[in-house]
Amino acid sequence: MRQSGSDVPPLGAVRVFWIAARYGNFKRAATELGVTPTAVSSQIKSLEAHLGCPLFERHAQSVALNEAGQQFSEACEAVFARLDRAVQDARQTANRSSITVGVGALIGS
Repeated sequence: MRQSGSDVPPLGAVRVFWIAARYGNFKRAATELGVTPTAVSSQIKSLEAHLGCPLFERHAQSVALNEAGQQFSEACEAVFARLDRAVQDARQTANRSSITVGVGALIGS
């Protein structure tokens, strides 16, 4: 559900960016994601267009985060860490095998 005024970028592109930022290389990111380097590049370009700024300095065989990319990468790290924790919490809640039922003394006897 999208809130009014929210400008959340496509989360798939954010994930691709985060992985590419970790590796500093679109080809290695593509290998981890099981897609082509062209697909990674396309997702990054889409995200940069959404944000209105470049996130990487592109070199012949690698990429490096620029200042905006570094800030966005740090924010993504925090978001994905929080999301990972939320997933773990949800799984723990779902895997509880016992429940507690309270009954009054009259019904319990």
